[in-house]
Amino acid sequence: MCYTIKSMRKRLLIVLITFCLLSAGYSSFLEEGVKYFQNNRWDEAISAFKDYLKTNPTDSQVYTYLGICYFKKGNLSFAKSNLEKALSIDSKNGLAELYLGRFYYVEGNFNSALAQYEKAITHLETSKKLAYQDCGNIYYQLAHKELNPLNRQRYLNLSLDNYQKAIREDASDANLYVDIGDVFWELADKESALKYYRKAKDLDPSLPALYNSLGFVYQQSSSLQLAEENYIKAIKLYEEKLKDPLLSFDEKKGYEAELLSCYFGAGVVAIGRGDLEKALYCFTKANKLVPNDPQVYIGLATVYEKKGDKVKAKELLVEALNFAQKQNNTILIKALEDKLKRI
Repeated sequence: MCYTIKSMRKRLLIVLITFCLLSAGYSSFLEEGVKYFQNNRWDEAISAFKDYLKTNPTDSQVYTYLGICYFKKGNLSFAKSNLEKALSIDSKNGLAELYLGRFYYVEGNFNSALAQYEKAITHLETSKKLAYQDCGNIYYQLAHKELNPLNRQRYLNLSLDNYQKAIREDASDANLYVDIGDVFWELADKESALKYYRKAKDLDPSLPALYNSLGFVYQQSSSLQLAEENYIKAIKLYEEKLKDPLLSFDEKKGYEAELLSCYFGAGVVAIGRGDLEKALYCFTKANKLVPNDPQVYIGLATVYEKKGDKVKAKELLVEALNFAQKQNNTILIKALEDKLKRI
């Protein structure tokens, strides 16, 4: 779970929207827009919401729905402008704050995202799970960029705290048990990690995130055959999910990020087993999914170095360093600078 944009739970979002709709006594015309939204028919929903706003130009909730539709389509600039318009009308619109947090999260602006999630948690009248879950994701990612061990521990604890708050809101979400298991593994509490992974498997035995995490666990335990089996299972499950034509922007990005993690892990395992061609295949697949991930370039560089092509390896390490600097990943920057001095 390195970079992971975790897919939002659509059913909870629908609950939020329906609650707002019913409480405001909206017209049947607007209800039609919400129905389009519920069926992932973003363009038709946008058209319906825009028509409604022609006669109701100060409706904060409808600007929120518009912003969410644009976000789901991947039109982030329109998403942001409509969410900000919603908040200019109602500064305590928790749903708008939640999705503005999502916008900043996708953009990599973690500080702004956390600020919006904090506001959303205060103002949302229904489930706050989504905000807690994303906060957990952000702190987990910050922990992986932290050189100072005390700060890293602090971020992991904050991640765990937010995931546990999310699971108190929805104890049926298997993904959250995997998230918590991942944090416990990072905290070297293997017993607790395995306990949460088992719970996730009980809830959803076909959950790809679980097999991705188990692949990493077996990899760390030097059980390379089991690691490979779990990564392959996760890859197949994620690739199947990505075939769904109705996936929204955030769902697709989340699955792609997780699939990258699986291919990267499988590549590392292949190197450990001495299969450089399989490793090259896995890292190349990962690079096609997310072309700006520095760790993938490190994996590719490792393969070429082992093949004896130090010139190509150095080129790839320079690329990795460029992307690490753009992402301000201090851990990778230092490691890459040291590596380039030696190669």
